Amino acid sequence: MEDKIIQGKIEWISPAPKEFNDTMSIGIKIGGVFYNKYSSEEELKEHLKLLKKGYEVELTLDERKGIKTIEVISDKVEEKGFDDLTTFEELLEDAHTKFGDFTIKTEMVENDWEKQRAIFKATVDIISNDGGSYEYQAYGDATQDNCGEMVKKHYIRMAETRAIARALRWATNNAKAAKEETEDGKLPEESEVPSEKTN
Repeated sequence: MEDKIIQGKIEWISPAPKEFNDTMSIGIKIGGVFYNKYSSEEELKEHLKLLKKGYEVELTLDERKGIKTIEVISDKVEEKGFDDLTTFEELLEDAHTKFGDFTIKTEMVENDWEKQRAIFKATVDIISNDGGSYEYQAYGDATQDNCGEMVKKHYIRMAETRAIARALRWATNNAKAAKEETEDGKLPEESEVPSEKTN
C-alpha cells in the first residue's frame, strides 16, 4: 500500500510530547483531522521547535494515519483576526492530550432572565501522571452587551462555555483568550476574573 500524502496548514499542534501506549507522540490537526507522530521524546521536541500553527506542511502517513515524515512547505503565517486567540476546541483537545484523567463540572452562579445575563463557575479536576490531583476554577459571564448578535439568545450556554474555556486555559497553561470568551472574536478589553488553583 502506498503512503498517503496530506498537505495543508497546521490548525493545532501539541504543545509538548505525550506518552501514549508506551511510546511518545505529538498531535497535528490539518483540515479538521488529527494526525499523530510517534517517536522518541527528543525527536518530537525537535519537530515542535520547527513547527508552528499556521505553517503549510506536507505529511506522509502510514496505513493507520500515523505520521511518517513532516515537511514544511511554507513558514509564512497569515495575519488573521484570531491569531492571538485560542478556541474551545483547541483547549479541550489540549486537555485530552495532556491529561489522561480529568473532569469538568459547572455551576450556575447567577441568572437574570429579565436582563438576560448569566454567570457560571467551571471546575476542572485533574489527576496528573505523578498521581497528584489539581483543581482549577474560573468564571464566565454572558450578557446582551458582551455577546455577538448570533449568540445573544443563547447567553446561558455561552456563559457556561466561557467558564469552561477559562478553567481549561488555567489547567493547560494557555494565556491566550478563547474566541468564545470574546464578542465576535475580538480581544476583550475588560480585566479578567482571577482563577483559583488548589492541590
